[in-house]
Amino acid sequence: MLLQHMSSGPSSRESPSRSLRPRPRNSHHSGTERPSPAAADRARLPDPAGSLGAERASPGWLNRRHWFHSAAGRCQQRGSAAARGPCPRAAGGGTTAPRGPRGRGGGTSRPALRPATCPGRGAEGSAAGGASGEGAARHAGSCSPAARRPRRGRAEGRGQRQLRFPEVRRPFRTREGRSASPGRPPPPAASRGGAAWPGWTRSLCSWRLRSCGCGSGQRRRDGGVTGKALAYFEQLKISQDAWQVCAEALAQSIYSDDHIKFFCFQVLEHQIKFKYSELTEVQQQLIRETLITWLQAQMLNPQPEKTFIRNKAAQVFALLFVTEYLTKWPKFFFDILSVVDLNPRGVDMYLRILMAVDAELVDRDVVHTSEEARRNTLLKDTMREQCIPSLVESWYQILQNYQYNNSELTCQCLEVVGAYVSWIDLSLIANERFINMLLGHMSVEVLREEACDCLFEIVNKGMDPIDKTKLVESLCQVLQSAGLFSIDQEDDVDFLARFSKLVNGMGQALIASWTKLIKNGDMKSAQDTLQAIEAKVALMLQLLIHEDDDISSNIIGFCYDYLHILKQLSALSDQQKANVEAIMLAVMKKLTYDEEYNFENEGEDEAMFVEYRKQLKLLLDRLAQVSPELLLASVRRVFNTTLQNWQTTRFMEVEVAIRLLYMLAEALPVSHGAHFSGDVTKATALQDMMRTLVTSGVSAYQHTSVTLEFFETVVRYEKFFAVEPQHIPTVLMAFLDHRGLRHTSPKVRSRTAYLFSRFVKSLNKQMNPFIEDVLNRIQDLLELSPPPNQQGFQQ
Repeated sequence: MLLQHMSSGPSSRESPSRSLRPRPRNSHHSGTERPSPAAADRARLPDPAGSLGAERASPGWLNRRHWFHSAAGRCQQRGSAAARGPCPRAAGGGTTAPRGPRGRGGGTSRPALRPATCPGRGAEGSAAGGASGEGAARHAGSCSPAARRPRRGRAEGRGQRQLRFPEVRRPFRTREGRSASPGRPPPPAASRGGAAWPGWTRSLCSWRLRSCGCGSGQRRRDGGVTGKALAYFEQLKISQDAWQVCAEALAQSIYSDDHIKFFCFQVLEHQIKFKYSELTEVQQQLIRETLITWLQAQMLNPQPEKTFIRNKAAQVFALLFVTEYLTKWPKFFFDILSVVDLNPRGVDMYLRILMAVDAELVDRDVVHTSEEARRNTLLKDTMREQCIPSLVESWYQILQNYQYNNSELTCQCLEVVGAYVSWIDLSLIANERFINMLLGHMSVEVLREEACDCLFEIVNKGMDPIDKTKLVESLCQVLQSAGLFSIDQEDDVDFLARFSKLVNGMGQALIASWTKLIKNGDMKSAQDTLQAIEAKVALMLQLLIHEDDDISSNIIGFCYDYLHILKQLSALSDQQKANVEAIMLAVMKKLTYDEEYNFENEGEDEAMFVEYRKQLKLLLDRLAQVSPELLLASVRRVFNTTLQNWQTTRFMEVEVAIRLLYMLAEALPVSHGAHFSGDVTKATALQDMMRTLVTSGVSAYQHTSVTLEFFETVVRYEKFFAVEPQHIPTVLMAFLDHRGLRHTSPKVRSRTAYLFSRFVKSLNKQMNPFIEDVLNRIQDLLELSPPPNQQGFQQ
């Protein structure tokens, strides 16, 4: 019994300080706020034509509220796979394309995932999507394997194409003004409203759904009929009595059609959000009883409701919670717990309701009025005082009862714990029994990804720096003893991406503690924390150098902050210098393109790698701040070694060698680009590398990436030619021949034309001896060819 260890009413536990505020939860980096669970409605009306199915992929599974994508769907599949026997990967199973080092092919495969949906958040979206000005309702469909993770960590969650209903610009005429149509039930003789309303409304509602293909096997795609039906739905939503029809339909399970049930929840949602204050006490009680009755029926039905219906129901429960919890329904959660007990279907709805409530209270992407913000704060404070301890106890009971036989519910519960830990008393979760259970889940394949996320939220919670250090160190000791620090023995890149995020969170938490301790003057504790940070650097480097870019990307935050600490130290130890050099080599290696990069037709994967390169550039800039001499020496060594044998070196190695020289200009900034004056050591090194670049002949390398990088670097270090002007003719020829303006690639020609104009402008008077020759060489390029249809052009 979930209530076995709880009081039946509000808890007497002391409330945490009201100053406790929810910290932003992130999905990728610790500084990112939680994405909105309510950025758009909140559960799109399912396809009435049925062509795309009742459940669809949700855009943006990274949103923290889209917990069904990241937890329930994966866990159910992995749980079923575990029940069948060995992991499908080990047997060569799985349905998704194999992954490679960049996440675009090659590597290990993953089993197919059960579609799972996002709950959305919603009373605002209308079924018609525009007729009432409320906006289009977001779908609450399912998430396919490809939609869940096409490239882990970044462009995740691209769902299938959604069917949008046409906007209805004109509502229906009154019932009396409608013309008769074959098969349409006649309107009642009674006046508007009254006793005759519910019966004929239900009949007309069913007819409307059937007419647009929702209630029968004959699927019609007539946009006009669909639009009329949806316009009718809009009228029904704003009528005074329709919500009672929908409440009766839900309570008594009158309809079996999923779309009608979905619409009934939408009507209740609209009523609670916009018209609830107009209802009488009896009518408000009817809505409460309707939802509880529907919830009770879920545990008796032979088949569970579709996911999008459960999501919409959870949203309606959450809206009623924020409306009534402080005044008329203080035992909201206790009443739900008394109904669901440990029934799996009931627990599923309970967890969905909790996530919907969290979305209503903590969503930071929705602009709340000051009144709504005060209400949400008061709701959270009241929950902390009255029910949070009991809710936490229920989570523990769910995890304990289902961790071995229902991985889907366990993953959902872990997601709930991770969501709520940001704004509840941390001691309720960060205690021996919870932490031990979570660490146990780290060794269970179907649970460990969600356990990673949950632990990440715990270590990300604000707390005393000394206590935070102790917590992180205890977690690290247990994880290391479980063998999770042996990265080279782990082939599950999806888990490693989550684990990398967890390590990043622990490292950044330790660095934040060190910063606070230094500020407070507690040097002894700060030194202990610094030693704990140093102990994690080896693991950080393993993850940074991993061939999968997403795993590497997730640890960059820790690496960047670690370099920031070293920058503040007066002197570096030998080990710290070695760490800096190791990070530098890792960055240089990860900057390289892979063989699969499509330079001629850059797509989404290529764009994501470009963004990843920008992150690495930030690391390189920070390395230059810590040890500019070491960075300059390392780049010079790599550059000279590569260009000595560029003819036999792979294009990606040649490109990154030139790229490093290009990036030094920003990593070692000077006034007005004066890189070849001032510091003799730096000027000499850069001058030697530029001389090697223009005289080695590498501009003739037969790859567009090398060619473009050559011209970009030459233009960036334009002042080199004021120091050694004898190299100007060599570079001008490269611009003017097949390497530049006459290159076979339009992309190279276009970019080179722009760079050539900048190069000529920067040379100023030094170009005078070459102007005539240059104009003669580009004369044919300046001629404009007439259009193919010259006669038509003249007309």
